[in-house]
Amino acid sequence: MTMEIYEKKHYFEAVVHLVEYVVFMALGIEMIRVGPDALRHYPDWVWWLWLLVAAFFLIMSVAMLWQRINRYLDLHVNHMPALIIEKDCLQIYSRGKYHIIRWTEVQDFKYVHMSKMRDMYYPIYKDDSRNGSRLGLQFHCDAFFCDHLTLSQQELLDELKKHI
Repeated sequence: MTMEIYEKKHYFEAVVHLVEYVVFMALGIEMIRVGPDALRHYPDWVWWLWLLVAAFFLIMSVAMLWQRINRYLDLHVNHMPALIIEKDCLQIYSRGKYHIIRWTEVQDFKYVHMSKMRDMYYPIYKDDSRNGSRLGLQFHCDAFFCDHLTLSQQELLDELKKHI
């Protein structure tokens, strides 16, 4: 038995994220543009630090925007499921591919409220060394967003727990 769970369209949140990343890109570009004039009375290391922060804004904004656009295209335009629950494993769509988690490896799932527009679950593995630190959850491929799925969070948790 295979159960495919899709992500519902969420235009407002998608536009909010788009605007966020564009603003951070514009901030990085503006920091580079005004930096030499604004920092001419400071030591050179201040300019280099300023440039480093601007580059961070630009690189991270472009990377996150690229990742979000690809996710949106795959899940909404190409109609790929966000989660696939099978009798022996869970497949999680993340970063353009499906990551497989065997039910025999999982002892529980933990819910994390990330922000007003982001909630997620991640598996608690039986092998404690695989659990590691949960800092930066959004970068773990075994964590998955649950706030826009076609199942409610409780229905999803009930379905996941049936298999462990």
